[in-house]
Amino acid sequence: MIRVSRPFTKGVFAVVCGLVVGGCSDQGPAVIEPGLASLSAKTTAVSVKATDPGFGDQGQIHETVTITGSGFKDGATAAWLRNGAVDQKITVVSTQFVNSTTLVAVIDIAADAPLDFRDVQVYNRDRTQGIGAAVFEVTQAHIISGALVARDVNDNGEVTGSLSNGGTFYYNILTGLFQTVSAAAGTGYEISPRGDAIAGEGLGSGQPVLYRRTGQIGTAWTVTQLPIDPNAVSGVADAMVTDPGTGEVTMLGGIETFSGGGKCIVGNAVIWTVQASTGTWQRTVLPKNGACQSELRPRGLSANGTAVGRVDGVAAVWTPNGSGGYTLTLLDGAYADGIDGSASMIVGESSSRRTASVAVYWLASGAGWGNAIPFTGSCIASRDVADVSRRVTLNNCSFGGNSVTYAAYMDPPYSSLTKLGGVGGHNDDFVSGISPSGRYMVGYGFTSGSAKVGVYWSP
Repeated sequence: MIRVSRPFTKGVFAVVCGLVVGGCSDQGPAVIEPGLASLSAKTTAVSVKATDPGFGDQGQIHETVTITGSGFKDGATAAWLRNGAVDQKITVVSTQFVNSTTLVAVIDIAADAPLDFRDVQVYNRDRTQGIGAAVFEVTQAHIISGALVARDVNDNGEVTGSLSNGGTFYYNILTGLFQTVSAAAGTGYEISPRGDAIAGEGLGSGQPVLYRRTGQIGTAWTVTQLPIDPNAVSGVADAMVTDPGTGEVTMLGGIETFSGGGKCIVGNAVIWTVQASTGTWQRTVLPKNGACQSELRPRGLSANGTAVGRVDGVAAVWTPNGSGGYTLTLLDGAYADGIDGSASMIVGESSSRRTASVAVYWLASGAGWGNAIPFTGSCIASRDVADVSRRVTLNNCSFGGNSVTYAAYMDPPYSSLTKLGGVGGHNDDFVSGISPSGRYMVGYGFTSGSAKVGVYWSP
């Protein structure tokens, strides 16, 4: 819970005047300091517990918000407060009394309203009032109804990820079409530029798969299981390369996992390459130089097949050697999470210890990679980078010195951090994928009822 400090306001002055000098002029609803509640017993008669929805978008007009609490009376009015004063960026168009526990307000939110939580005040005609602290958030996030987590998005606004009840979904931001790709347990990790192919995990048993749609948007999807080592127990396809001319998928990347003993979790980073003559997929295990575990991170492939991930807790990059193999290079960090299409920039994080991790990036330097460069701001990790704009996504970023952290993004030259709002909850929101141009970003947030939901942003 965010605690918003409130300065000595006109409302407080009015109460004190009424007690000390017998009265003075008072205009409009007053915000009364909790510490002065003993001066007026009436201030304890009203409470504001929640709003539904607990968020509203920048620029949203005539949003209907239900306010719940107690002590509401006919003729009550509502106000949205920021820093202890009525927020001039949120206009209350009307307040409707339903009963003593429910009001319905209609509000307009300015397009430039700051992304932040707001207090909501209810004020009765008899001057009793109550304030719900940080019960409403101004945001630019949009919930994808039915989605638990959104993983990736293309520039057409086509999204994939995990369904709330398990399985893989397809969603079109522009048309609102939401489709179940597969009801079997799994998820989609990357969607093709044309929106007709999804790399993921599926079949209800943790297998690497490629979903394809041969018909128009809305038609059924077919699934292809990718080959893994006969001794592997599971796997996932989480990265994709497509032919820029035909749009067909030519390469996939991911992980295969084995049953390991002791502290060694055995796994391989894998590349699958389509064989044009047969339409089958050839599996290549990426080198890990004797390590227990290697993994290729979601959307961790560039256009030329350069792959990024980690090997036994160290950030790694695999570069094609020109003869069908790959060269492994370890970076000075814990995770290499994303790479741009030209294989010139990698984003990730510096440490595997979550309390000490810092979001960083690496730039191609000659035949190799330079040292990790920390991003401006206090973010723990960078998850993805846009191919064209080089906009980056970041997570667990602090704003304003409070305990709540947010997802964020940053544009070159990476000197200014921009917050990505949530959907009313006080848990962290999370941004995972970004479209090639940087127009769309996707991830998840938490509602004011602590429900995890898939979201997208288009700031």
